[in-house]
Amino acid sequence: MVHVRFSGNQPLAQPYDFHNIEGDPVYQYVYISNPSVGFDDARLASLLTTARAANQANDITGVLLFSGNSFVQCIEGCNETVQRLAENIRGDTRHKNLIVLHEGEVSERSFAQWFMGCAFIGESDLLKLAQAEWSNVATTAKNSTKTTGQELLCEFWSIFREGSLASTA
Repeated sequence: MVHVRFSGNQPLAQPYDFHNIEGDPVYQYVYISNPSVGFDDARLASLLTTARAANQANDITGVLLFSGNSFVQCIEGCNETVQRLAENIRGDTRHKNLIVLHEGEVSERSFAQWFMGCAFIGESDLLKLAQAEWSNVATTAKNSTKTTGQELLCEFWSIFREGSLASTA
């Protein structure tokens, strides 16, 4: 179950004018990892503040799901920018055991309203994301009976959004 737990988690009020050239493909990088040191709410809030500012400056959108023991993060934007950020992520000593779930082009941004949304996710849901089919995210047929990791990630985020919007109404 996805829970609302972090402040500053507001979607963009209006569509953002991304600097991508019209027709440029969207590149997405999704990974799972474990923190190498304890991550309390204050440390996570600090990371999110920094990430959101940097992401806005670089036209990066995405979400971070945190279980307390593991992260799943999705970042998306133009190819070069996302690959540069992915390289920084791979070298970041704040986490370990990084496994790339998906890296490649997608048809559109899944999280265009979020420079870095964040939610707490249960271990069982995180495990579902880790075990999901990620290999054909960009080409999976609409009538496929298997849920892709991308669809599952969007589903979890939708549950979060519904809960967070309901809790602020």
